[in-house]
Amino acid sequence: MAAADDYDTAVALAEFQAARAGVRGLVESGITSVPPLFLAPGTGSPSPPPFEKEILFTIPSVDLAVPPSSSLPLIRAAARSCGFFHVTN
Repeated sequence: MAAADDYDTAVALAEFQAARAGVRGLVESGITSVPPLFLAPGTGSPSPPPFEKEILFTIPSVDLAVPPSSSLPLIRAAARSCGFFHVTN
């Protein structure tokens, strides 16, 4: 593959359009990486975010075998804090 400085986007786009194969044609040709034509300028591979600390997360569990007057506050709290919860019966 040519160096990044030698890459001409206009030529690559013209060749891609002339082939009339589209993205499916690229896949069927057996490519193993995304062609530079489809990459946004100035972006390389994204680097992973820095690992600062371990985040411990527990999914709230709500037992529906208890009376509704006891389970409703638990459901409400789980929905507010987490957005979802594990239901047991």
